[in-house]
Amino acid sequence: MGNGGEKMKMTIFKKCVTASLAILMLGGCSTNYMVPVANSPSRIEHLTAASLKQKKRPYEVIGPVHCEKWKVVMYWMTETDMMRQTFFDFESEAARVQADAVVDVTSSAENHYQFALVILFVPFIYCHEETHVSGTAIKWLD
Repeated sequence: MGNGGEKMKMTIFKKCVTASLAILMLGGCSTNYMVPVANSPSRIEHLTAASLKQKKRPYEVIGPVHCEKWKVVMYWMTETDMMRQTFFDFESEAARVQADAVVDVTSSAENHYQFALVILFVPFIYCHEETHVSGTAIKWLD
């Protein structure tokens, strides 16, 4: 009878661990967040198509500029500074192509949960964090 009771306890334990993992994983499959970038390190302007039209300055389109970063981290160690670094690299790339401004800048940040492991009731959740920034580089002609 002792052996059957041990199996029952182990089955209940496995079900509890599985349920805990399911709850943790269902907490979100991806997370998006906004990072303010008001103090830009460069002199490159960020414009929308409407604000570009209002400027009424002649310009030449240099081309698309894109920057992305990704890394695998523990869930509770995700960094919002990664988006700031991506913006910094994006502006450095725009400066490299000698742009005066970038138009219609879009950005995204995502956390994709890869796998979870529970050791002694402590969850270790690994996620793949991605950040992307894109826009169109232009150069003023005047």
